[in-house]
Amino acid sequence: MKRIFITLLTIQFLIIGSTTTLAQSPPTPTEDTVAPQTIKQTHTKDGEDKASSETVKQTQTLKQTENTEQIEDEEDTTAHEAIKQTQTTEQTQNAESTVEQGQSVDTDGTADKIEQEQDASSEKSQDQSSSDEKEANKQEQTVEIIADQKQTVEGADKADAEQDQDASLESNQSQQVTQKDGQNQNTKVTTDQHQSINTDANTDSVEQTQETNIKTKQEGEIDVKENINSTKQETEVTTTQKHESETSGDATIKQEQTVEASADKEAEDGKNVDITATASNGVDIIRKEATKTTLEILQSIIVNGEKKEFKKTVDLENGPFEHFQEYSESFEWGTLYILNKVSVNKTEDNDIHSLLDSIIKLDFSLTKKKPIVEKPDDDRDDNDRDSDGDGLTNDEERALGTDPFNKDTDGDGVSDYLEVRKFKTNPLNVDSDGDCLTDYFEIIYHSSSNSTFSLENMVYVPVELNPLNPDTDGNGTTDNNEDFDQDGFTNEQEQSNGTSPYEKN
Repeated sequence: MKRIFITLLTIQFLIIGSTTTLAQSPPTPTEDTVAPQTIKQTHTKDGEDKASSETVKQTQTLKQTENTEQIEDEEDTTAHEAIKQTQTTEQTQNAESTVEQGQSVDTDGTADKIEQEQDASSEKSQDQSSSDEKEANKQEQTVEIIADQKQTVEGADKADAEQDQDASLESNQSQQVTQKDGQNQNTKVTTDQHQSINTDANTDSVEQTQETNIKTKQEGEIDVKENINSTKQETEVTTTQKHESETSGDATIKQEQTVEASADKEAEDGKNVDITATASNGVDIIRKEATKTTLEILQSIIVNGEKKEFKKTVDLENGPFEHFQEYSESFEWGTLYILNKVSVNKTEDNDIHSLLDSIIKLDFSLTKKKPIVEKPDDDRDDNDRDSDGDGLTNDEERALGTDPFNKDTDGDGVSDYLEVRKFKTNPLNVDSDGDCLTDYFEIIYHSSSNSTFSLENMVYVPVELNPLNPDTDGNGTTDNNEDFDQDGFTNEQEQSNGTSPYEKN
């Protein structure tokens, strides 16, 4: 007797040829939202096993085409002698998005409850504004897709559950802020996610979730009084996977997700983006006898072909096991952060509780900034502006020697603002104390009790590691040569391996 539940959702969003032209008065912003598409089904066991050979399938396809245009008369502006030109702005946005979701559960018809849910939505917006004096112009346009799915199994004799979620966004956005200045950017992002559990043992519960968010935004601004002439393209991609289960016997749990992104900006000083990142997270639970449990842990992170892998066999009888694998890198065009986490322990009734998390977060920005003209007659400058948005003004950055157009000048994964304001490290040196451990590594692992990798939110009180002291505990051994967890790997080797200095590897 077998029960199989399969859910498949496919959504395509097409946003084509959206163009706006603006002269003086600002038009009403345009905003188009594809209503969230939701599929949810719940099956419960009621007395005798019902519909035990039941197969449930759902498919859904949505397409949207948009073509909007606003035109007003063009007028010359002479607010500043050096930019005698027509203050005309134009926006064009073409985007195609696709989301595919699939879920399946096989429990041989024994589950007390199976629930599956999928959601997907897309939004597109355009906005322009112009000052009455026609000295300032702003544009902004965005495309965003959001997809998530969740499935739950309760009270099953076995469980074979899988989830797949793929999303893609391909967009071309162009803006013309004035007759001289414009930008055109092509962006393509694809994500693939898969996670599964397979066990023939009694399964109290399984919960799997996957989420994807892709957002690309283009901004353009010209302001004569403030001497601003800038264009910016920002893209944010976040994919997350979470698995939690409680089983009584052998089980294989796997997570894998990939983010691939490329972007190019048609400008003399434009920087291209081309990156592929994959995170794999898995555990094999092997019950050799009633009280003997072995774990086979395999984690890997691959960035543009370069792979870091963690493999370990663990005897769960020695106590709970937890391991983090992390990657963080700043590039000229943005940042990439990856985290794999595995946590396994025994429950009071000798079941195995497993928790797996995997995150990929990619942010990139292609920015072009230049003065409109020579400095205006009132000697205004941009000293009080924060061109890179890191919290430090341009004047402060120049005094520090940091780049006012780069949030993380030294590329160590810690923003200039946080280095200066919070951690007091050197924003021009990845290793402020010269102990061969990066500032980022020493901040993240400043204390064995630290439970967050969020630099902004963590409570920071250096205990075991201090990025401003090469020998934090003062025992005569530099921090990089310490072996906190006594596993035979120094802290410097743990840093190279992408492992925690507080967990034996």
